[in-house]
Amino acid sequence: MKEVVKKKRGIQDYPRVLINFSPQIPPLKKTIDKTKINVRYALIPPFAFVHIYWDSKISELVYEVEEPYLNETEKK
Repeated sequence: MKEVVKKKRGIQDYPRVLINFSPQIPPLKKTIDKTKINVRYALIPPFAFVHIYWDSKISELVYEVEEPYLNETEKK
């Protein structure tokens, strides 16, 4: 019976991802009513995005950084 050997993968074994460190930020419209703000754009695609919105529960404008979820293989 053959023995299965799993090779550990290093960072160099994964495809290279190009990162744009100067992404285009969408122009934001001037608004008097902050409760109408709801904007989402890429910071470092495909790794980080921003969501700016009014949260009525806390009555504040929220700036949230969103990252994609990683599966178990990606976490290792």
